[in-house]
Amino acid sequence: MGYFFKNFVYTPSPDGLGYLQFLPDLLSTHPNNICLRDSLNAVAMTSLANVSSTSILHLKADQLYSIALRSMGTALRACSDEDDAALLAAVFLIQKREALSGNVNAMKPHETGLVQLLRARAPRKPQSEPEAGLLWTIHARLQVRSMDGGKSCADGLDALDLAKGPQRPLQSGLNHMYGNVSKFCRDMKRLAKLNADGLYSSSSLIELSRALDMAFETERELAGWPSTLLPEQLPREVELASGGISPELRFISKLYTFPEIQDGCRWSVYWTSRIQLLGAINEGLNMVSRTAMRYDSPLSRDVINLGMQSAADSICSAVPFMIGEVDPEGRPLVGQRGQALGAYFATRFIHIVNEVPFLPEQQRLWTLDCLLKLGQKYSGWSQSDLWNESAIGFGSYTQPGCLVLTHEGANGRKTVFLFRGNNPSALSEKGNTQARRAHRNDGAWEQFNWYDMARSCTDNGRALTKHNAANPLHPDI
Repeated sequence: MGYFFKNFVYTPSPDGLGYLQFLPDLLSTHPNNICLRDSLNAVAMTSLANVSSTSILHLKADQLYSIALRSMGTALRACSDEDDAALLAAVFLIQKREALSGNVNAMKPHETGLVQLLRARAPRKPQSEPEAGLLWTIHARLQVRSMDGGKSCADGLDALDLAKGPQRPLQSGLNHMYGNVSKFCRDMKRLAKLNADGLYSSSSLIELSRALDMAFETERELAGWPSTLLPEQLPREVELASGGISPELRFISKLYTFPEIQDGCRWSVYWTSRIQLLGAINEGLNMVSRTAMRYDSPLSRDVINLGMQSAADSICSAVPFMIGEVDPEGRPLVGQRGQALGAYFATRFIHIVNEVPFLPEQQRLWTLDCLLKLGQKYSGWSQSDLWNESAIGFGSYTQPGCLVLTHEGANGRKTVFLFRGNNPSALSEKGNTQARRAHRNDGAWEQFNWYDMARSCTDNGRALTKHNAANPLHPDI
């Protein structure tokens, strides 16, 4: 428990509070809430087990997780208004436990219940600062999640007015724009599926045109939002220091720092929204080009791609502060422990940067190395596990299957690495080292990805046949 509080509640600063700063007050005001206590026990034991790498502690963590889920089931059936905040915190802690245990879809298992709870308590204002901090945190995570489009929480979020959540000065006017980003991303995925299934119609083309109009208007509003702020509300720009910062970060010219981690998160959510929106606009324009439809885009492809790159650069500029490599003044914190709280925030945003398709190679390598470093430092995963995880930034190790790494070098030679196993520890360390070496040293590269075959087919032979059909670049797989 002490390790968890030190790394995820309190910052390395003696007087500072961190991402989960609402926990101590919440525990003191709900000392007898069994659900909250059991959830905290589960996440704390998982955190400790990761650090110790002791099998008996992992077993104990699994047992406490089961107890926490039973307690939550009981609490949900008999929830009262006074237990509202404690129950929200318990659900949130369970999600964090799943992230620490290697489930990268941490929002998925309980997101429906979380949305229901938020909807039920939406008419009521937070009764305390700890509750307000908790509610803002959950709303921010749901907003980022919903921007992925087509994810399972989307339907629940349609019925949940996130604008009713706790407000912060920098959020003024953003919730509506975030909602438009989420809707457009989901619309593009749905229309793309209709197109792929051959079910496109004239009404689909009209809907696509209207969706693109709304998306460009939202992009105009998002791009202009920073100009509505006061100078002190903007991120602080600091020249890239010569010491204490990874030399691989030289692709940016400045760092962004903030008064506190939460401000860095709010700005990263904003930059994320632009990456997701502009990426979805590109997909929409690609659909237009495959039809007889005429659409006059107000922005050229070059301008759209430049906007995505600018947002990705901004997130990268904020990462050193978020993970504790520099202080709010931009001074390097050489030899410091680091910032687990900011790392928990930053990991998701770095994943999104890594998904930008045309990212310069130096920048993509930096995102992979950064995810690898954060994963090794805070999650307890091995290097081979983290390499596969950082290579794409999404997926699930909860099902048995087969992982495929494909790499095309500058000389045109295609390399395929195939791994089979029921868990990450079964993956080949040697194979992963070879894959990383090929990626680092072969110059320009065409694609580098892994595929989780378990979702579509449990038979490896049929799964590989399906992969073959979808990826003709690699007929000899």
